Amino acid sequence: MICFVLIFLFYSSLHSQHNQHTNNHFVEIRTSNTSISTNTNAKLVSSTSNTVYMPMVQNDDLYNISNYKNIQDFFFAVEAGDNYKVGAAVSNGMSPNVRSLEDTTNGITALMAAASSRRVLMVDLLLFFGADPNLASHSLGVSNITPLMIAAQMGPLKNVQQILNHGAIINAQTDGFMSGNTALMAAVVNKRGDIVEFLLSRGADADISTKTGDIHGITPFMAASKSGDITIVEMLAPRSNIHAEDSEGRNALVYAYLSGNIALIEYLSKLGLSTDFPAEKLRSLVNN
Repeated sequence: MICFVLIFLFYSSLHSQHNQHTNNHFVEIRTSNTSISTNTNAKLVSSTSNTVYMPMVQNDDLYNISNYKNIQDFFFAVEAGDNYKVGAAVSNGMSPNVRSLEDTTNGITALMAAASSRRVLMVDLLLFFGADPNLASHSLGVSNITPLMIAAQMGPLKNVQQILNHGAIINAQTDGFMSGNTALMAAVVNKRGDIVEFLLSRGADADISTKTGDIHGITPFMAASKSGDITIVEMLAPRSNIHAEDSEGRNALVYAYLSGNIALIEYLSKLGLSTDFPAEKLRSLVNN
C-alpha cells in the first residue's frame, strides 16, 4: 500500500514537471454526450459533470507505452482514478483494452480495474475510448469473468448502467470450476439491491444457476434466501422459479433456514414453499 502511494505521488510530480514543458492545448471530452472540442489554457478537472480535460501531448518517456513497466503504470493510474494520465496514454497509443501484466492474454482489463476500484468517471472514460464491455478475464480456474460482473459486485449502480448501456451481455456466465455465475448473482450475493432491481428491469435471467461445485444448481433466488435479505428475495420472487432445487435437493426455504431470518422463512412459506428436510434439522440450521 505504501509502495502504491509513493508511486502515485511520484507520477503526480512527473505530471507537474511535464506540464511546464508542453504546450497548453487540451481536449475537452464530455463523456455523457461524447462531444469533443479543443480548449486552450484549460485546467484538468474531475467532477460529477462527467467532463474531463486531457492534454494533447507528444510521445515522451512519461507516456511511452513500448515496455511492460508502463502498462503497469497505466493500471496504477486507472485504479487511482488519474483521468489525466489515462487519457494521455490512450491518446498516445495505449489500448483501452490492454490487460494487466500478471496475464497479458487472459488477465483483467483496464475496464475491469476501473470497475473493481469503483471509479465511475474512469469507467465512463474508458468506454468512451472504446473499451470492450464484454472482454472477459480467465484466472484461478474461473473463466469468462466480465466487467459487468465486477461492476455488479462492487457497485456503484452508475458503473453497471454505463457498462450495460455500452453493449455488455447481461446474462453472460462464468466458466470453469465456478461456472454459471452471472452479474445478477454477483449483485445478489453482495446484497446490492439497487443493482439487482436495475438488472432485472433490463432483462436479467433470474433462473440461471451455478453449474459446477460440490453443490450446484444454486439460483439467485436461493442465494438471496441464504443471505437473509428479504427485500432482494421479494424482488426476485416474481421472476424466479421459486420451487427450484439445488443438486442436494434444497430449495430456497432451506436456504432461508440457513440465514436464520424468521421473517424470511415465514414469507417463503406463505409463497407455498415447503421442504422434506426433518424439522429438527431445520431448527438446528437456524440455531447455528
